[in-house]
Amino acid sequence: GYDLAKKTRPDAIIATGRSDYPNQVNNVLGFPFVFRGALDCRAKKVTMAMKIAATTALATLTKEDVPDEVLKAYDVEDMRFGTEYIIPKPFDPRVLLWVAPAVAKAAEDSGVARSPIQDLMAYREQLHRLVERSRGLMQPLFRRAQSRRKKKRIVFTDGETVRVIRAAQILLDEGICTPILLGSADRISAIAEERGLSLEGAQIESCDDPGRLDELSLALWKLRQRKGLTQTAARSLLADRAYYGSLMVRLGHADGMVGGPERAYTYTMRPALHTLGLSHEIKKVSGVYAILSRDRKLFIGDCTVNIQPDEDTLAEIALNTARVAETFGEKPRVAMLSFSDFGEHRTHHEVKRVRNAMTLVRRQRPELEIDGEMQADTALNWDKLHSKFPFADLTSEANVLVFPDLTSGNIAYKLLEQLAATETVGPLLVGLGAPVNVVPHTGTVADIVNITVYTVTQALHANKQNKTKPS
Repeated sequence: GYDLAKKTRPDAIIATGRSDYPNQVNNVLGFPFVFRGALDCRAKKVTMAMKIAATTALATLTKEDVPDEVLKAYDVEDMRFGTEYIIPKPFDPRVLLWVAPAVAKAAEDSGVARSPIQDLMAYREQLHRLVERSRGLMQPLFRRAQSRRKKKRIVFTDGETVRVIRAAQILLDEGICTPILLGSADRISAIAEERGLSLEGAQIESCDDPGRLDELSLALWKLRQRKGLTQTAARSLLADRAYYGSLMVRLGHADGMVGGPERAYTYTMRPALHTLGLSHEIKKVSGVYAILSRDRKLFIGDCTVNIQPDEDTLAEIALNTARVAETFGEKPRVAMLSFSDFGEHRTHHEVKRVRNAMTLVRRQRPELEIDGEMQADTALNWDKLHSKFPFADLTSEANVLVFPDLTSGNIAYKLLEQLAATETVGPLLVGLGAPVNVVPHTGTVADIVNITVYTVTQALHANKQNKTKPS
């Protein structure tokens, strides 16, 4: 058995059919995806070339970086090509994306495909959406970023973090942006080399170049000199990479910044506000999450920034959240949430606050579909909304939910994450004077990639004059 073989030859590379040993050879790695590729191109038969293509795809995939969801499924922190990992794991969702297209292409080359796949990249993307729901939401943003010949430069404050380095490689491979990793060049290169990543095309900023430090500290001092900041203190603040990265964006050395996941949210937000200020058209910064279930997309805010918003801030949150929905190509239908339905508790001060905020939104954007105050089930259940409140201005169930405060919003989105079959993209920040977003502590490599793609989208639409004085 396995144990005897290992004891006899510790250097032996062993594969078995058992899941409790490394290198499980499982037929689910082959036949479902061979058949999928064959059926999708209407192959007359499965040729030897198709089988070889599937085998080659599996061998190539094994040398790719293993995503977090696979590591989590097998309860390990690391998995890379070597003696105990010579074949992909049976529950790796990427097998479909690699094997089926390879089989379809081999079928065409073998002359047995009745309906050859015309666009293999589009076919692979279609398959990708089957295994990653957020991919469908993000795809328009991916396309925008990939279509630009000159890639946007996105600076990462936690450039020495393994997750960030892995995400940077994906961003390079997908042609999304030019990552700028803040940190020790030796340390970043060592991590990349250890994991078989090239990082070719990325930039590494060691944060110790005297000329750059002089430039950034002078800019920071000029911004904050009338707020009590001395030149010495400005230089010291650059030890905080969130200040360093934000100033790179302000001075045009980068087009956007992604903070985290190694620091608390506020430790990125505060430097960004101090150096970049607010967008000229937006009065408040807020955070938005895109929640994806099997049958709907929801954009909810604010679950991140504003704890107890007044009616003006609540109106800004509604506008910001609607803008995010529009960025993803969705027509916003905004529900202002409350414990009350359309005046049921109209004299309560909390209800008044929500209704007043809605009035402010309507004044600023009269064309926007928005209504409230309403309860969450009313907003999401069209039958209830249409039958009990036929006067409501929404043309279908809401896809933008505006919570009355941070407590309710944060609790709601985390409950959805844990109890429902949903995927989450975010938090996505709106309102800063330049594209800045933050990856949460629990953010996976996929989360970092998605948040970066959104940051690139913001950078593509950024107006160089869209800045006010820093806070």
